[in-house]
Amino acid sequence: MWEDTILTQYSASKKLLSIIDTFNQAVNLDDFTDEFIRRVWDLTTCETFGLDMWGKKVGISRYIVAPIDSDSFGFSEADDASPDYPTPFNDSPFYGGVQETTNVRLGDDAYRTLIFCKAFTNISVATIPDINKFLKILFYKRGRAYCVNYRDMTIGITFEFELAPYEESILTNYEVTPVPSGVLVNIRQVVSPYFGFSSDAYPFNDGTFYRD
Repeated sequence: MWEDTILTQYSASKKLLSIIDTFNQAVNLDDFTDEFIRRVWDLTTCETFGLDMWGKKVGISRYIVAPIDSDSFGFSEADDASPDYPTPFNDSPFYGGVQETTNVRLGDDAYRTLIFCKAFTNISVATIPDINKFLKILFYKRGRAYCVNYRDMTIGITFEFELAPYEESILTNYEVTPVPSGVLVNIRQVVSPYFGFSSDAYPFNDGTFYRD
């Protein structure tokens, strides 16, 4: 309270206390503090300006390199190693041309995910339990995600739900993903409909085999 900051010799001055009280009410910081915490300080709720400040703190830009969406009609000799290109007749439109750049400016929600990844990487020792803890924090509302050590200098991160393109780009970016030095990471998504025996799998003639 501001009353505790008044020197003893002025504590009985009604006029002085009245002036200070009036000033305190005029510049009350309670509302400002709540708004500052929500829009700037709290990473889970902050907006564009706050995210930009957090990005500078953890050392990561809002711009990332995202994969080109090449789901289009073509012939096998035009294969660019993309799983969605080329496709046959009646499936996709003609190829619309080469995308000029793969640099993408992330929106606030995507940038928030990127900042969380970089912040965790900054403090993580990149063990399998650490990576699993990171995945649980980042995707706790989405479904199961876990890391497996293949013991050949590679690890696999499996997601039992579909990732957004920007999430896949973030997780394959070695600057922001908590991966041990010199270790290759493979991202796999197990997404229905697929044929199998689990409770969420499809029967014969309905689902395809899980490709990966």
